[in-house]
Amino acid sequence: MLRLLCSCVVATSVAAIGAAQPRGFGAPAPAAGALEAAKQRARVAGHDVLLIFTGPEWCSWSRRLAAEVLGTAEFRDALPERFVPVMLEFARDATSTPAEHVRLRQEYAVQGLPTVVLADADGRPYARLGYRRGGADAYVQHLDRLRLRRVRRDRAWAAAAAALGQTRAGLLAQGLGEIDAAARCHYIDVMREIVALAAVGSPLHPLWRGRLEQVESDLAVDRERERFRQRAAAGEWRAAAAGVGTFLRDAGRPSRRGELHYLHGVALAEIGAWRPAVAALRSAVTADPTLIARVRAVLERIEASTASGGDALDFTLRP
Repeated sequence: MLRLLCSCVVATSVAAIGAAQPRGFGAPAPAAGALEAAKQRARVAGHDVLLIFTGPEWCSWSRRLAAEVLGTAEFRDALPERFVPVMLEFARDATSTPAEHVRLRQEYAVQGLPTVVLADADGRPYARLGYRRGGADAYVQHLDRLRLRRVRRDRAWAAAAAALGQTRAGLLAQGLGEIDAAARCHYIDVMREIVALAAVGSPLHPLWRGRLEQVESDLAVDRERERFRQRAAAGEWRAAAAGVGTFLRDAGRPSRRGELHYLHGVALAEIGAWRPAVAALRSAVTADPTLIARVRAVLERIEASTASGGDALDFTLRP
């Protein structure tokens, strides 16, 4: 069952391919210190950082990005004028990937490969993209358009530095509005300041309070998911099931409840708690119908394991 879980958590937009291809643009980042070195270079040059998460030896979309964009002279010539790149390659076998790459993938919440993260010289992300058709010139133009969002962010925040109260809150919100929603967890300090400064009657207050609560809930889920991953990797399935179950009980209505119910169901199935496992998996589909294919795969394994046990279970899904 663990193999099934791990294969689902890995990027959904990749396809495994046999033979290795040329790496294309750049060389893989060293196992440690790659981002810090890039940030230092970016500060000196006044550039941004481009983190390229890729798996060119096994991922078809990564190979296409390398062939059509990263490995071209047009891209290599244009990039030094704007960005300091960090190439982070991932092996199909997770144990062969440097731990620093895995850590950065978690820090930047990268799910699918390839993912290209645009960050400022302090490493704070503001935009991301993946494979795009159109070749190197179009890709560079799109990067330039995304980079303007960071410029507009900084312009608004420079004005906020000289402002107070509600005016400062508005300018901070204006700058933060340029940031991808997926990157807001890196700006939780700014979000908290907006909520603290915005008047209770202002539209900014409920809007950013809601966004702050969402980000804080997402971060709590991420921490629980990482605890689950560590316990599962160690074969501590009872602890994994108990941990997620307690989190679901105590967290009220956490974000991504479907994912949590799915993990709970997988862990319960691993310890042979078939009936509660099926109930948890049903709850996963109810909370997030997009999980139905993953849930069905687990239910099929449970059904095969209980076929001769005489324990009549209902495997019907009703999303």
